[in-house]
Amino acid sequence: MKQRIVMKFGGTSVGSANAIRKVVAIIQNNNSLDYEIAIVVSAAVGITDLLNLCISQALGVENGNYSITLSIIKGRLQEIAEKLLRLKPDKENFFDILNKFLEEALDDCKKVKGNAENLPEIKDRILSIGERAQIYLVSSALNQSGLESVPLQASDFIITNNSFLEATPLQPITNEKIKERLEPFLLKGIIPVISGFIGSTSDGKLTTLGRGGSDFSAAIIAAGLDANEVWIWTDVDGMMTTDPSLITNTRLVTEISYKEVYDLAFFGARVLHPKTIQPLEGKKIPIQIKNTFKEKNQGTHIHLSVKNSKRNLKAVTGIKRVSILSLRKRRNEDMGTVVSLVETALANSNIHLLGVFQDINKDTTFLAISQIVSDVDLSEFEKKLGEHLPGRNFPRLQHRPSQTLVTAVGHLIQKNPLLSAKLKITLENAGVVIQADAYRNTENSLSFLISEQDHLKAIQQLHNEVLSHA
Repeated sequence: MKQRIVMKFGGTSVGSANAIRKVVAIIQNNNSLDYEIAIVVSAAVGITDLLNLCISQALGVENGNYSITLSIIKGRLQEIAEKLLRLKPDKENFFDILNKFLEEALDDCKKVKGNAENLPEIKDRILSIGERAQIYLVSSALNQSGLESVPLQASDFIITNNSFLEATPLQPITNEKIKERLEPFLLKGIIPVISGFIGSTSDGKLTTLGRGGSDFSAAIIAAGLDANEVWIWTDVDGMMTTDPSLITNTRLVTEISYKEVYDLAFFGARVLHPKTIQPLEGKKIPIQIKNTFKEKNQGTHIHLSVKNSKRNLKAVTGIKRVSILSLRKRRNEDMGTVVSLVETALANSNIHLLGVFQDINKDTTFLAISQIVSDVDLSEFEKKLGEHLPGRNFPRLQHRPSQTLVTAVGHLIQKNPLLSAKLKITLENAGVVIQADAYRNTENSLSFLISEQDHLKAIQQLHNEVLSHA
Protein backbone atom coordinates (compact mmCIF):
# COMPACT_ATOMS: atom_id res chain seq x y z
CA MET A 1 0.00 0.00 0.00
CA LYS A 2 1.29 3.46 -0.91
CA GLN A 3 2.43 5.88 1.75
CA ARG A 4 0.56 9.20 1.54
CA ILE A 5 2.85 12.14 2.33
CA VAL A 6 1.98 15.84 2.64
CA MET A 7 5.06 18.01 2.14
CA LYS A 8 5.16 21.67 3.08
CA PHE A 9 7.83 23.98 1.68
CA GLY A 10 8.49 27.26 3.49
CA GLY A 11 9.32 30.68 2.08
CA THR A 12 13.09 30.17 1.83
CA SER A 13 12.52 26.82 0.12
CA VAL A 14 10.61 28.53 -2.71
CA GLY A 15 12.31 31.94 -2.54
CA SER A 16 14.57 31.67 -5.58
CA ALA A 17 14.89 29.75 -8.83
CA ASN A 18 17.69 27.59 -7.38
CA ALA A 19 15.65 26.87 -4.25
CA ILE A 20 12.65 25.76 -6.31
CA ARG A 21 14.92 23.52 -8.41
CA LYS A 22 15.96 21.90 -5.13
CA VAL A 23 12.29 21.41 -4.25
CA VAL A 24 11.73 19.74 -7.63
CA ALA A 25 14.71 17.45 -7.01
CA ILE A 26 13.32 16.45 -3.60
CA ILE A 27 9.97 15.57 -5.15
CA GLN A 28 11.69 13.60 -7.91
CA ASN A 29 13.74 11.68 -5.33
CA ASN A 30 10.60 10.72 -3.42
CA ASN A 31 8.14 10.32 -6.29
CA SER A 32 8.08 6.55 -6.56
CA LEU A 33 5.55 3.75 -6.66
CA ASP A 34 5.66 3.79 -2.84
CA TYR A 35 4.43 7.38 -2.32
CA GLU A 36 1.47 9.60 -3.06
CA ILE A 37 2.58 13.20 -2.58
CA ALA A 38 0.68 16.45 -2.01
CA ILE A 39 2.60 19.72 -1.66
CA VAL A 40 1.76 22.85 0.34
CA VAL A 41 3.78 25.97 -0.42
CA SER A 42 4.32 29.28 1.33
CA ALA A 43 4.85 32.61 -0.39
CA ALA A 44 8.42 33.26 -1.52
CA VAL A 45 10.49 34.62 1.36
CA GLY A 46 9.88 38.33 1.97
CA ILE A 47 6.73 38.61 -0.15
CA THR A 48 4.24 38.54 2.73
CA ASP A 49 6.29 41.21 4.53
CA LEU A 50 6.04 43.41 1.43
CA LEU A 51 2.29 42.82 1.20
CA ASN A 52 1.96 43.78 4.85
CA LEU A 53 3.95 46.92 4.06
CA CYS A 54 1.47 47.70 1.26
CA ILE A 55 -1.36 47.61 3.82
CA SER A 56 0.54 49.91 6.19
CA GLN A 57 1.28 52.30 3.33
CA ALA A 58 -2.38 52.27 2.28
CA LEU A 59 -3.38 53.09 5.87
CA GLY A 60 -0.84 55.90 5.97
CA VAL A 61 1.13 54.50 8.91
CA GLU A 62 4.23 53.73 6.80
CA ASN A 63 6.02 55.99 4.36
CA GLY A 64 5.96 55.04 0.70
CA ASN A 65 3.55 54.21 -2.09
CA TYR A 66 1.87 50.80 -2.09
CA SER A 67 1.78 50.72 -5.89
CA ILE A 68 5.59 50.92 -5.93
CA THR A 69 5.82 48.14 -3.34
CA LEU A 70 3.52 45.96 -5.47
CA SER A 71 5.84 46.64 -8.42
CA ILE A 72 8.77 45.38 -6.32
CA ILE A 73 6.82 42.17 -5.60
CA LYS A 74 6.10 41.79 -9.31
CA GLY A 75 9.77 42.25 -10.17
CA ARG A 76 10.94 39.65 -7.65
CA LEU A 77 8.51 36.95 -8.76
CA GLN A 78 9.05 37.67 -12.44
CA GLU A 79 12.81 37.36 -11.93
CA ILE A 80 12.34 33.91 -10.36
CA ALA A 81 10.11 32.84 -13.25
CA GLU A 82 12.58 34.11 -15.87
CA LYS A 83 15.37 32.02 -14.35
CA LEU A 84 13.23 28.98 -13.55
CA LEU A 85 10.84 28.39 -16.45
CA ARG A 86 12.40 27.38 -19.77
CA LEU A 87 9.39 27.65 -22.09
CA LYS A 88 8.07 31.05 -23.14
CA PRO A 89 4.35 30.00 -22.87
CA ASP A 90 4.93 28.91 -19.24
CA LYS A 91 6.52 32.26 -18.41
CA GLU A 92 3.78 34.25 -20.12
CA ASN A 93 1.07 32.23 -18.41
CA PHE A 94 2.64 32.89 -15.00
CA PHE A 95 3.07 36.60 -15.77
CA ASP A 96 -0.64 36.84 -16.69
CA ILE A 97 -1.67 35.11 -13.45
CA LEU A 98 0.67 37.29 -11.40
CA ASN A 99 -0.64 40.49 -13.01
CA LYS A 100 -4.20 39.44 -12.21
CA PHE A 101 -3.38 38.93 -8.53
CA LEU A 102 -1.42 42.17 -8.25
CA GLU A 103 -4.26 44.14 -9.88
CA GLU A 104 -6.57 42.64 -7.27
CA ALA A 105 -4.14 43.69 -4.51
CA LEU A 106 -3.94 47.20 -5.96
CA ASP A 107 -7.73 47.52 -5.95
CA ASP A 108 -7.90 46.24 -2.37
CA CYS A 109 -5.18 48.66 -1.22
CA LYS A 110 -7.38 51.49 -2.50
CA LYS A 111 -10.21 50.19 -0.28
CA VAL A 112 -8.13 49.93 2.91
CA LYS A 113 -8.39 53.48 4.21
CA GLY A 114 -11.74 54.46 5.71
CA ASN A 115 -13.10 50.92 5.56
CA ALA A 116 -12.57 49.82 9.16
CA GLU A 117 -15.57 47.47 9.21
CA ASN A 118 -14.24 45.29 6.38
CA LEU A 119 -10.54 45.89 6.97
CA PRO A 120 -9.67 42.35 8.26
CA GLU A 121 -11.37 40.80 5.22
CA ILE A 122 -9.51 43.14 2.84
CA LYS A 123 -6.20 42.45 4.61
CA ASP A 124 -6.68 38.70 4.14
CA ARG A 125 -7.15 39.10 0.40
CA ILE A 126 -3.99 41.19 0.14
CA LEU A 127 -1.81 39.08 2.45
CA SER A 128 -2.69 35.84 0.65
CA ILE A 129 -1.45 37.01 -2.77
CA GLY A 130 2.02 35.47 -2.27
CA GLU A 131 0.77 31.93 -1.69
CA ARG A 132 -1.94 32.19 -4.32
CA ALA A 133 0.62 33.12 -6.98
CA GLN A 134 3.43 30.83 -5.82
CA ILE A 135 1.58 27.58 -6.53
CA TYR A 136 1.57 28.34 -10.26
CA LEU A 137 5.32 28.89 -10.24
CA VAL A 138 6.11 25.67 -8.36
CA SER A 139 3.60 23.60 -10.35
CA SER A 140 5.07 24.84 -13.65
CA ALA A 141 8.57 23.91 -12.44
CA LEU A 142 7.39 20.38 -11.58
CA ASN A 143 5.64 19.97 -14.92
CA GLN A 144 8.68 21.05 -16.92
CA SER A 145 10.74 18.44 -15.02
CA GLY A 146 8.44 15.69 -16.26
CA LEU A 147 6.32 15.35 -13.10
CA GLU A 148 2.59 15.85 -13.52
CA SER A 149 1.16 18.42 -11.08
CA VAL A 150 -1.81 20.73 -10.68
CA PRO A 151 -2.00 24.09 -8.81
CA LEU A 152 -4.90 24.26 -6.35
CA GLN A 153 -6.16 27.09 -4.15
CA ALA A 154 -6.76 25.84 -0.59
CA SER A 155 -9.67 28.28 -0.32
CA ASP A 156 -11.65 25.80 -2.44
CA PHE A 157 -11.57 23.10 0.23
CA ILE A 158 -10.39 24.51 3.61
CA ILE A 159 -13.61 26.00 4.96
CA THR A 160 -13.25 28.29 7.97
CA ASN A 161 -15.20 30.51 10.33
CA ASN A 162 -15.40 34.27 9.77
CA SER A 163 -12.41 35.16 11.99
CA PHE A 164 -10.43 36.98 9.33
CA LEU A 165 -6.64 37.15 9.82
CA GLU A 166 -6.67 34.06 12.07
CA ALA A 167 -9.46 31.79 10.89
CA THR A 168 -10.29 28.34 12.27
CA PRO A 169 -11.19 25.44 9.94
CA LEU A 170 -14.68 23.98 10.20
CA GLN A 171 -14.87 20.24 10.61
CA PRO A 172 -16.03 17.89 9.15
CA ILE A 173 -16.87 19.83 5.98
CA THR A 174 -13.19 20.65 5.41
CA ASN A 175 -12.23 16.96 5.60
CA GLU A 176 -15.00 16.05 3.16
CA LYS A 177 -13.93 18.68 0.64
CA ILE A 178 -10.23 17.75 0.96
CA LYS A 179 -11.03 14.11 0.16
CA GLU A 180 -13.32 15.11 -2.68
CA ARG A 181 -10.87 17.55 -4.32
CA LEU A 182 -7.46 16.02 -3.67
CA GLU A 183 -7.82 12.22 -3.63
CA PRO A 184 -8.66 11.88 -7.36
CA PHE A 185 -5.36 13.58 -8.24
CA LEU A 186 -3.35 11.44 -5.83
CA LEU A 187 -4.89 8.22 -7.13
CA LYS A 188 -3.87 9.21 -10.68
CA GLY A 189 -0.32 10.03 -9.63
CA ILE A 190 -0.81 13.77 -10.11
CA ILE A 191 0.86 16.00 -7.50
CA PRO A 192 -1.42 18.73 -6.07
CA VAL A 193 0.48 21.97 -5.37
CA ILE A 194 -1.62 23.76 -2.75
CA SER A 195 -1.52 27.32 -1.45
CA GLY A 196 -0.68 27.41 2.24
CA PHE A 197 -1.98 29.93 4.79
CA ILE A 198 -5.46 30.38 3.28
CA GLY A 199 -9.02 29.12 3.44
CA SER A 200 -12.45 30.58 2.84
CA THR A 201 -15.73 31.06 4.67
CA SER A 202 -18.78 28.99 3.75
CA ASP A 203 -19.97 31.90 1.58
CA GLY A 204 -16.67 32.08 -0.30
CA LYS A 205 -14.84 34.96 1.40
CA LEU A 206 -11.10 34.38 1.52
CA THR A 207 -9.52 33.96 4.98
CA THR A 208 -6.02 33.40 6.33
CA LEU A 209 -4.98 31.07 9.14
CA GLY A 210 -2.55 33.41 10.92
CA ARG A 211 1.09 34.21 10.24
CA GLY A 212 3.03 31.02 9.59
CA GLY A 213 -0.24 29.27 8.78
CA SER A 214 1.19 27.19 5.92
CA ASP A 215 2.34 24.64 8.52
CA PHE A 216 -1.23 24.57 9.79
CA SER A 217 -2.52 24.16 6.23
CA ALA A 218 -0.31 21.10 5.70
CA ALA A 219 -1.62 19.56 8.94
CA ILE A 220 -5.25 20.22 8.01
CA ILE A 221 -4.76 18.64 4.59
CA ALA A 222 -2.88 15.65 6.04
CA ALA A 223 -5.70 15.02 8.51
CA GLY A 224 -8.30 15.27 5.74
CA LEU A 225 -6.37 12.82 3.55
CA ASP A 226 -5.52 10.45 6.43
CA ALA A 227 -1.90 10.88 5.40
CA ASN A 228 0.86 8.69 6.80
CA GLU A 229 3.22 11.61 7.51
CA VAL A 230 3.76 15.35 7.17
CA TRP A 231 7.19 16.56 6.05
CA ILE A 232 7.97 20.20 6.84
CA TRP A 233 10.80 21.40 4.63
CA THR A 234 12.60 24.49 5.88
CA ASP A 235 16.06 26.10 5.97
CA VAL A 236 17.20 24.55 9.27
CA ASP A 237 17.99 20.95 10.21
CA GLY A 238 15.04 20.65 12.57
CA MET A 239 14.12 21.69 16.08
CA MET A 240 17.13 22.85 18.07
CA THR A 241 17.68 22.96 21.81
CA THR A 242 17.30 26.75 21.63
CA ASP A 243 17.46 29.60 19.12
CA PRO A 244 20.80 29.22 17.24
CA SER A 245 20.92 32.97 16.66
CA LEU A 246 21.26 33.45 20.43
CA ILE A 247 23.36 30.45 21.47
CA THR A 248 26.19 28.87 19.46
CA ASN A 249 26.33 25.39 21.02
CA THR A 250 22.78 24.30 20.23
CA ARG A 251 22.01 20.70 19.36
CA LEU A 252 19.41 19.05 17.17
CA VAL A 253 16.41 17.56 18.94
CA THR A 254 16.02 14.35 16.92
CA GLU A 255 12.81 13.11 18.56
CA ILE A 256 10.10 14.93 20.47
CA SER A 257 6.42 14.54 21.34
CA TYR A 258 3.46 16.52 19.98
CA LYS A 259 2.81 18.12 23.36
CA GLU A 260 6.40 19.24 23.85
CA VAL A 261 6.52 20.75 20.35
CA TYR A 262 3.24 22.56 20.94
CA ASP A 263 4.66 24.15 24.08
CA LEU A 264 7.87 25.17 22.32
CA ALA A 265 5.91 26.77 19.48
CA PHE A 266 3.41 28.41 21.82
CA PHE A 267 6.17 29.95 23.95
CA GLY A 268 8.19 31.39 21.09
CA ALA A 269 10.11 28.76 19.08
CA ARG A 270 9.70 29.53 15.37
CA VAL A 271 10.12 26.15 13.69
CA LEU A 272 6.41 25.27 13.63
CA HIS A 273 3.13 27.15 13.77
CA PRO A 274 1.60 26.30 17.19
CA LYS A 275 -1.68 25.09 15.65
CA THR A 276 0.07 22.54 13.43
CA ILE A 277 -0.11 19.83 16.07
CA GLN A 278 -3.88 20.00 16.64
CA PRO A 279 -5.21 18.24 13.50
CA LEU A 280 -2.47 15.60 13.59
CA GLU A 281 -2.42 14.47 17.21
CA GLY A 282 -5.87 12.85 17.17
CA LYS A 283 -4.99 10.84 14.06
CA LYS A 284 -1.45 10.09 15.26
CA ILE A 285 0.09 11.45 12.06
CA PRO A 286 3.82 12.07 12.68
CA ILE A 287 5.78 15.08 11.44
CA GLN A 288 9.29 15.18 10.02
CA ILE A 289 11.12 18.52 9.97
CA LYS A 290 13.73 18.47 7.21
CA ASN A 291 16.27 20.86 5.69
CA THR A 292 15.52 21.59 2.03
CA PHE A 293 19.16 22.40 1.39
CA LYS A 294 20.60 19.44 3.33
CA GLU A 295 18.18 16.72 2.33
CA LYS A 296 20.16 13.82 3.82
CA ASN A 297 20.40 15.32 7.32
CA GLN A 298 18.50 13.50 10.05
CA GLY A 299 15.96 16.18 10.96
CA THR A 300 13.45 16.05 13.80
CA HIS A 301 10.79 13.36 14.24
CA ILE A 302 7.60 14.51 16.04
CA HIS A 303 5.01 11.98 17.14
CA LEU A 304 2.52 11.07 19.84
CA SER A 305 4.95 10.17 22.58
CA VAL A 306 8.64 9.49 22.98
CA LYS A 307 8.94 6.04 24.50
CA ASN A 308 11.30 5.49 27.40
CA SER A 309 12.36 9.14 27.34
CA LYS A 310 14.83 9.88 30.13
CA ARG A 311 15.42 13.45 28.97
CA ASN A 312 13.48 15.69 31.33
CA LEU A 313 14.63 18.77 29.42
CA LYS A 314 14.45 19.10 25.64
CA ALA A 315 14.74 22.77 24.78
CA VAL A 316 14.49 26.39 25.92
CA THR A 317 12.61 29.23 24.27
CA GLY A 318 11.61 32.80 25.06
CA ILE A 319 9.37 35.69 24.11
CA LYS A 320 10.50 39.28 24.51
CA ARG A 321 8.29 42.27 25.25
CA VAL A 322 5.19 40.66 26.70
CA SER A 323 2.32 42.76 28.01
CA ILE A 324 1.16 42.29 31.58
CA LEU A 325 -2.22 42.43 33.29
CA SER A 326 -1.81 42.39 37.08
CA LEU A 327 -4.52 41.23 39.47
CA ARG A 328 -4.10 41.89 43.19
CA LYS A 329 -5.82 39.48 45.53
CA ARG A 330 -8.56 40.78 47.84
CA ARG A 331 -9.34 39.42 51.27
CA ASN A 332 -11.22 36.08 51.24
CA GLU A 333 -11.16 36.04 47.42
CA ASP A 334 -10.56 32.81 45.51
CA MET A 335 -7.85 33.92 43.10
CA GLY A 336 -8.22 30.80 40.98
CA THR A 337 -11.84 31.70 40.21
CA VAL A 338 -10.92 35.30 39.38
CA VAL A 339 -8.12 34.19 37.05
CA SER A 340 -10.43 31.75 35.25
CA LEU A 341 -12.99 34.49 34.67
CA VAL A 342 -10.29 36.85 33.39
CA GLU A 343 -9.00 34.15 31.03
CA THR A 344 -12.51 33.70 29.62
CA ALA A 345 -12.85 37.44 29.09
CA LEU A 346 -9.47 37.55 27.32
CA ALA A 347 -10.45 34.70 25.00
CA ASN A 348 -13.77 36.36 24.17
CA SER A 349 -11.85 39.52 23.24
CA ASN A 350 -9.37 37.63 21.00
CA ILE A 351 -6.49 38.48 23.34
CA HIS A 352 -4.11 35.52 23.52
CA LEU A 353 -2.90 34.48 26.95
CA LEU A 354 0.67 33.17 27.19
CA GLY A 355 0.83 32.31 30.85
CA VAL A 356 -0.32 33.00 34.38
CA PHE A 357 2.25 33.94 37.04
CA GLN A 358 2.36 34.84 40.73
CA ASP A 359 4.76 37.04 42.66
CA ILE A 360 6.73 35.65 45.57
CA ASN A 361 4.08 36.62 48.13
CA LYS A 362 1.30 34.93 46.10
CA ASP A 363 -0.92 38.00 46.43
CA THR A 364 -0.55 39.37 42.90
CA THR A 365 -1.23 37.40 39.74
CA PHE A 366 0.19 38.44 36.37
CA LEU A 367 -1.28 37.47 33.02
CA ALA A 368 1.26 37.59 30.19
CA ILE A 369 -0.01 38.57 26.73
CA SER A 370 2.07 38.31 23.54
CA GLN A 371 0.67 41.32 21.70
CA ILE A 372 0.28 45.03 22.22
CA VAL A 373 -3.46 45.34 22.69
CA SER A 374 -5.31 48.07 20.81
CA ASP A 375 -7.61 50.48 22.63
CA VAL A 376 -10.57 48.92 20.82
CA ASP A 377 -9.68 45.39 21.98
CA LEU A 378 -8.87 46.68 25.46
CA SER A 379 -12.25 48.39 25.80
CA GLU A 380 -13.98 45.24 24.59
CA PHE A 381 -12.03 43.20 27.11
CA GLU A 382 -12.89 45.49 30.02
CA LYS A 383 -16.56 45.39 29.01
CA LYS A 384 -16.61 41.59 28.99
CA LEU A 385 -14.65 41.43 32.22
CA GLY A 386 -17.18 43.73 33.88
CA GLU A 387 -19.97 41.37 32.86
CA HIS A 388 -18.19 38.48 34.59
CA LEU A 389 -17.07 40.38 37.69
CA PRO A 390 -19.32 43.39 38.37
CA GLY A 391 -17.90 45.85 40.87
CA ARG A 392 -14.33 44.48 40.60
CA ASN A 393 -11.78 47.13 39.56
CA PHE A 394 -8.73 46.09 37.55
CA PRO A 395 -5.55 47.85 36.52
CA ARG A 396 -5.65 48.55 32.80
CA LEU A 397 -3.73 46.13 30.59
CA GLN A 398 -0.47 47.87 29.70
CA HIS A 399 2.42 47.08 27.40
CA ARG A 400 5.54 46.81 29.55
CA PRO A 401 8.53 46.28 27.23
CA SER A 402 10.89 45.54 30.10
CA GLN A 403 9.23 42.17 30.68
CA THR A 404 10.22 38.91 28.98
CA LEU A 405 9.22 35.28 29.22
CA VAL A 406 11.61 32.29 29.20
CA THR A 407 10.36 28.72 29.12
CA ALA A 408 12.00 25.33 29.60
CA VAL A 409 10.24 22.42 27.88
CA GLY A 410 10.65 18.73 28.62
CA HIS A 411 8.87 15.48 29.30
CA LEU A 412 6.58 15.91 32.36
CA ILE A 413 8.76 18.70 33.73
CA GLN A 414 5.95 19.90 36.01
CA LYS A 415 5.90 16.52 37.77
CA ASN A 416 9.56 16.86 38.70
CA PRO A 417 9.67 19.40 41.56
CA LEU A 418 13.41 18.87 42.11
CA LEU A 419 14.14 19.82 38.51
CA SER A 420 11.82 22.83 38.70
CA ALA A 421 13.57 24.02 41.85
CA LYS A 422 16.99 23.45 40.25
CA LEU A 423 16.09 25.59 37.23
CA LYS A 424 14.93 28.41 39.46
CA ILE A 425 18.08 28.26 41.60
CA THR A 426 20.23 28.17 38.45
CA LEU A 427 18.68 31.43 37.26
CA GLU A 428 18.95 33.10 40.66
CA ASN A 429 22.61 32.07 41.07
CA ALA A 430 23.32 33.69 37.70
CA GLY A 431 21.87 36.97 38.93
CA VAL A 432 18.58 36.67 37.02
CA VAL A 433 15.75 38.30 38.98
CA ILE A 434 12.62 36.17 38.69
CA GLN A 435 9.71 38.59 38.88
CA ALA A 436 7.07 35.87 38.94
CA ASP A 437 6.87 32.07 38.82
CA ALA A 438 4.57 30.17 36.52
CA TYR A 439 1.23 29.80 38.28
CA ARG A 440 -0.17 27.40 35.74
CA ASN A 441 1.79 25.87 32.85
CA THR A 442 1.28 22.66 30.91
CA GLU A 443 2.79 19.49 32.32
CA ASN A 444 5.69 19.74 29.88
CA SER A 445 6.70 23.39 30.36
CA LEU A 446 7.93 25.74 33.05
CA SER A 447 8.02 29.51 32.48
CA PHE A 448 9.59 32.44 34.31
CA LEU A 449 8.72 36.12 34.00
CA ILE A 450 11.92 38.16 34.12
CA SER A 451 13.40 41.51 33.12
CA GLU A 452 14.20 41.86 29.42
CA GLN A 453 17.80 42.77 30.21
CA ASP A 454 18.26 39.25 31.62
CA HIS A 455 16.73 37.49 28.60
CA LEU A 456 19.93 36.21 26.98
CA LYS A 457 21.53 35.30 30.32
CA ALA A 458 18.47 33.29 31.32
CA ILE A 459 18.36 31.45 27.98
CA GLN A 460 22.07 30.60 28.32
CA GLN A 461 21.70 29.27 31.86
CA LEU A 462 18.63 27.18 31.11
CA HIS A 463 20.24 25.87 27.91
CA ASN A 464 23.23 24.68 29.89
CA GLU A 465 20.81 22.60 31.95
CA VAL A 466 19.25 21.22 28.75
CA LEU A 467 22.68 20.08 27.52
CA SER A 468 23.42 18.46 30.87
CA HIS A 469 20.31 16.29 30.38
CA ALA A 470 21.13 15.36 26.78
